[in-house]
Amino acid sequence: MEKGIPLTRYCINLINKMSTYIHRMNNFGRKAMDDERLDPSHISIYLALFLQWNRNGFRNPLSINRTELMGISKIGSNTTYLKCLHQLNEWDYIIYMPSKNKYKGSLVRMIEFEPHNDSNDSQKMSKKWTSTKQEVNPFLNSEETEMKTIREKPILSEIINYFIENRQNALEAQKFFNYYEAFDWKKRGAKIQNWIPLADNWIIKTKKSEYKTSFELKNELPADYYKKPF
Repeated sequence: MEKGIPLTRYCINLINKMSTYIHRMNNFGRKAMDDERLDPSHISIYLALFLQWNRNGFRNPLSINRTELMGISKIGSNTTYLKCLHQLNEWDYIIYMPSKNKYKGSLVRMIEFEPHNDSNDSQKMSKKWTSTKQEVNPFLNSEETEMKTIREKPILSEIINYFIENRQNALEAQKFFNYYEAFDWKKRGAKIQNWIPLADNWIIKTKKSEYKTSFELKNELPADYYKKPF
């Protein structure tokens, strides 16, 4: 029995790692499937980064090596490589932090897509299930129907809870609420049907700003760095 315990733990850890790998790759697949901006070069670069992320135990950030990444992704042009990295950063797939110090490599923080994709999928399933039940039973309790749809105009406490669940503070939730409340929860003149993807994008951009600020402060050189000694 004692000899079997380490093997059991090993198997459980291996299954957990495989499950995490598949789960995160599926999340990327869902996001990429609907994004017409991506071309094979973007996907190759992202998959090369994903492999490094997996080797790093899915810890962030990653220290990247241009030669290695270009070799894995089979991209031979420096221009294409840099363009894809900057565009993946702009489109919220990664947070790219190029190094200004030649002795330090650039960093990449991989963004998790789970909150956005899961909320979209669950809402689609909820709407489908609700409509099916209404066809079968037209006298379905209206309160139950309301619980299966996401409120168009959320209340502040609801947003604060969502932000805290996603490791953001109440102040950022208040900013989000005030911004869309000022526009009467409309975007480009149309009513917002689901506020959760907007909140997810807000959280991603907030984290990106925090990571970039932190990275720049850590790599900032002193004012007299380039002055020659007397």
